[in-house]
Amino acid sequence: MLLAEQLIAAHPDSAAAHYLLARIYTETPLENRGKAVDALKEALKLEPENVEFLTAALVQRRVDRATYIQEIIAETERIELAKKLLKLDPTNGVAHEELGAVAIRDFWRYRNALMFPKLTYQRGIDQPTVGTGIEEPEEERELSPTEQLGAQDPFSASFGPSDVFIADQFDLASIEAQGVPAMRFTERAARAYRNAIGHLDAAIAADPRRRSVYDQLMRVYTIQGDWNAALERLSTMYVHFPEDPQTWFYLGLAHHKLGNGAAADQAFQRALQLSDADDAGASVADAYRSISLLLKEGEEGLARSRSEERIQQFWSSEDPLFLTHYNERKLEHYARITHADLLYAAPQVDMRGWQTERGQIIIRYGAPPSEVTMISQPQQFASHLQELYDTAKGAQQDGDSDGAGFGTTGTGDTDEVDNTARRRAGELLNTFQIWDYGDFRFVFEDPFRNGAYRMYSPSAQEIENGVDPWVNDYTIRARETIRETPERYAYTPPGPQFDLPYQTTTFRGGGGSTDLYVTYGLPIPTYNESDPQIDVNGQVGLFLVSDARDLIAERRETLTGLPTAQVTRFAETNLWIGTQELEAPSGPHELSLEFENETPRAVAVRQEDLNLRNYAGDAFELSDVMLAYNVEEAFGGSKAPGEIERDGLRIRPAPWRIFKRSQPLYLYFEAYNLTPAADGVARYEVEIDLAPKREGGGLIGAVRRRLGGTPAGGVSVEFPAEVEGTDASTYQILDIDDKEPGNYTLTIRVRDTLTGERKTRTRELVLE
Repeated sequence: MLLAEQLIAAHPDSAAAHYLLARIYTETPLENRGKAVDALKEALKLEPENVEFLTAALVQRRVDRATYIQEIIAETERIELAKKLLKLDPTNGVAHEELGAVAIRDFWRYRNALMFPKLTYQRGIDQPTVGTGIEEPEEERELSPTEQLGAQDPFSASFGPSDVFIADQFDLASIEAQGVPAMRFTERAARAYRNAIGHLDAAIAADPRRRSVYDQLMRVYTIQGDWNAALERLSTMYVHFPEDPQTWFYLGLAHHKLGNGAAADQAFQRALQLSDADDAGASVADAYRSISLLLKEGEEGLARSRSEERIQQFWSSEDPLFLTHYNERKLEHYARITHADLLYAAPQVDMRGWQTERGQIIIRYGAPPSEVTMISQPQQFASHLQELYDTAKGAQQDGDSDGAGFGTTGTGDTDEVDNTARRRAGELLNTFQIWDYGDFRFVFEDPFRNGAYRMYSPSAQEIENGVDPWVNDYTIRARETIRETPERYAYTPPGPQFDLPYQTTTFRGGGGSTDLYVTYGLPIPTYNESDPQIDVNGQVGLFLVSDARDLIAERRETLTGLPTAQVTRFAETNLWIGTQELEAPSGPHELSLEFENETPRAVAVRQEDLNLRNYAGDAFELSDVMLAYNVEEAFGGSKAPGEIERDGLRIRPAPWRIFKRSQPLYLYFEAYNLTPAADGVARYEVEIDLAPKREGGGLIGAVRRRLGGTPAGGVSVEFPAEVEGTDASTYQILDIDDKEPGNYTLTIRVRDTLTGERKTRTRELVLE
């Protein structure tokens, strides 16, 4: 016999002995829940207002119940226990945490909830609250059993959304467009939020090492999106739990939401390191590193691969800003997983948030722009509620739950608890969540009333009642959406964004590669021409990602002051002009041109699919045409700021297609693999047309060129040229000062005189 049992035998009226026995059956290898509950009941019979005993009873009742009704009964008991505890001990952290958790659920449920006005609504019970900053609920009229469970049930329906004549019963915009206004619960949600924060702050003040309270606070801050408050509270969590991976996952989430990329990256990396350090955390780290939900159809092999190189390859291809040392897309992935685990875990079925349906949707697409909880109860369900309630209550009294009738705790009257539990049960019936992403939506239901939402499919009864199964089966619709759009992410840079005009030009490079020049213009609103430099510091980078997801080439440059000589004035802006050069293999790539200013922080990102020409063969080829502000022979010395050198020429490229008519238009291009004559000289003919866009090309343009005419309002130049060897570089100056402003098409044609082969390149430009 245990020593505690001997003490009880000797002193049956000793509440402390019964409590000691309850602890033995709770905290030791002799764990036995039934015996622990019985022992604690005996202790409370002897001392019904003992705060320590009541706190233990509250903790005992935090056990998942088998059914929705049983959980409602147990939750109501916990609420009443917490209320009694706070009357006896206003600083009790366990009680505050319990009421805070209940308030979170109400806040989450009602913040975006709506109901149609023909659904009768009796305001449900708010949770009892105690403490500074926590609001007491208003008094409510007692409801009769008939009102609670019969035809006038708090959420009984005289009609439902399916009665509106639309195909999709969850198309809320169409419902409201037909004149059915929605009833919302904004005030109730705001009250629940204040109660949640008030109770949880009180719990932290009572015991800052109560670990679970931080999880609850992060849940409510995540729902509300109050990331500054979250960071403030996490500073306390860090003091007490610096080696807990969740501390760092939460810090990473908050910093990421606030745009602190470097801090978020550091926090997530630390969280993964701490997770890797023990066996239990390894599975968490694996979940964070998994990319299976982000892959397109046909990329399953990459998901199964555990090759670090292949995973890194994937993330490199998804990085929206290569200039930073961290990957914004990866940080978003980590933040989504943390978000999913905070809000969508299903502990009752031992599932982490990233394993549930809702959690995986969050990981794929992020939080929905529009999230609605729709409250509507089919009338026939209310008739079953009394039977379900009686069955659950009977099971509890028979000892199937925890063996304890509520009244034995001494916290209140059983009938009062039953009435409250019934009312709460009626409130939570048949809830749907509608997540709308604009071009697609997901609908979830909670059929077992336990918070374990699943994708909605209409039941046989609903189909019989007229619900269109093809339109309303969101399980099927979700599969189609995921197949077509497995993930979605749009990068939003922190700080102001600005346009970055640029032009790309390709030439033949060495060793079969392609030389890529990207000329860009940084907008400079105002500057002093007499100063040699403009006080702007930042970084510019040019990056190429192949279609095989490899970062194949990059060029970075740190700008410490901008030379004033590189500024060109235009009618609407001034541009500081720079050029980045890369050598890369030919073929399809994604180009990313990026600039990040330091102070004030501003970002410009330009991305496009770019197919680099292949100049490596033996066939006659023509390069792109580089538009420039100046081209001249290089006669020694160093090139001027903003210039590039190519084939003995110094070129000041243009970053966009806009040119001032007061200055000449310079062109530069190269021809490859011309055919030399017997004397070793290759001869070719050049034709240049600059025509107003409305007349450039088509049949009229072709006839005009054959007749040798000059396009009306344009420029036409033809000349022969020759070069020793097979390759030629050519530049031309066009006088445009007498041309009308507007859009023009520039066409370059080069003909190999010996073979008759012809190549053509075009550029669109604007004269201002």
